[in-house]
Amino acid sequence: MAWLVFVIFSYFLLAIASVGDRFFLTGPLKNPKVYTFYVGAASLLAAPFIFPFVGVRPDFFTLLLGLAAGLFWVGALWAYFLAIAKSEVSRVVPATGAFISILTLLGAYFTSREMLLPGEIFAFALLLIGGVLIVAPKISMSYFFHEHTLPFIVFAAFLFTLVLFLVKAIFLRTPFAEGLLLILIGRGLASLFFLIFSDVKKAVFAERVGLAKQVAFLFICFQSAGGLGSALQIFSISLAKISQLSLINALEGTRYLFLFIFVWLAARWRPELLKEEMAGAVLRQKLIAGVIIISGIAILVLA
Repeated sequence: MAWLVFVIFSYFLLAIASVGDRFFLTGPLKNPKVYTFYVGAASLLAAPFIFPFVGVRPDFFTLLLGLAAGLFWVGALWAYFLAIAKSEVSRVVPATGAFISILTLLGAYFTSREMLLPGEIFAFALLLIGGVLIVAPKISMSYFFHEHTLPFIVFAAFLFTLVLFLVKAIFLRTPFAEGLLLILIGRGLASLFFLIFSDVKKAVFAERVGLAKQVAFLFICFQSAGGLGSALQIFSISLAKISQLSLINALEGTRYLFLFIFVWLAARWRPELLKEEMAGAVLRQKLIAGVIIISGIAILVLA
């Protein structure tokens, strides 16, 4: 169960990165293509730090797997950000997470015939329900699926699921440092594709330098947290069984539990930050969701 410790800590760091995603997508980098380019390109900056730990040269097929994982990850991220831009975070996040969890569970069965243990299945259900409740301000299922965003949500979920299995396949063939390096390079190279769009090229090369300097420090801080969180998540995938990949994704609810705690603490420090979504019935729903998520983790540990 070592993977469980690493994945929970990874979601703590990714919750910090989520604060940055919200800030940039509603402020300095509203264009989903531009933001996806910068997030993907940041992987290339992280790659040199992995080189000292690389001990073996991967074979050609493993190299292709790494590049494919990076390519599909960037594609999934773009579709995910497009869905958010067309709808709302509270709609897109729970729907995408639910689709990924279900697709991963089915994929694990059909590719390896591995099944979760009864206790793990119960924990999976609790984590999935808690993850949806803690993000969504409404429980009605019609709230989650909007006709204009559903294709992007399904496409993003499919690609994210594919990435999970590609990453697991990589670590069945090569050590962690080598696999992580391939994935980072794949992400970085795939992000360069967005430079063919004129709006991305203009934002990257033609915007005022002063604007870049204003946001660069915050971007580096949030991406550092996100990069380390992503590395730990990938490490947990390398440790887990194929059947447990669905649990790793279902644990995404802990990320939003941490995010909820961050917002609540900020509201205690600055009361004016407490928005309507954090009061009344919605607040009670989030607290109940937190209890469900923690219960799911406890059952998972016992299982």
